[in-house]
Amino acid sequence: MYDINNTRPTPTDLGERTEFKGVVVSIPALVEAASISGVPIEGRTFIDCVLIGPAILAMTEETKFINCQFGAVEGDERNLFVRPAGSRVIGAVSIGGCHIEGCLLNGLGLLGDDGFIEAFIATLLPKA
Repeated sequence: MYDINNTRPTPTDLGERTEFKGVVVSIPALVEAASISGVPIEGRTFIDCVLIGPAILAMTEETKFINCQFGAVEGDERNLFVRPAGSRVIGAVSIGGCHIEGCLLNGLGLLGDDGFIEAFIATLLPKA
């Protein structure tokens, strides 16, 4: 699990790096660096990181969140989610196939349809 006291600054090779461990990663900066380097964001690995927005993340079934904290949800996990109004969403950051483990996500929303959102919320709630 991330340790805010031991999290290192964002690496200088942000655009080319495909694995991140114990660092702060600004998703808007990652989008810009990936665009410049030509290396897609999809399929990257983030372990024990602090991922910061603002951004809306678009996932696929291959995207994995393991033991992550999603920051302030103002008492309602549903506040994390954005539903598409049309057939496409402009401006969302595609993180298909990313592995995100032990991270703190701050200022990041998650894009999905009703089925995805309900299934994801079920994974966030404590088991009875």
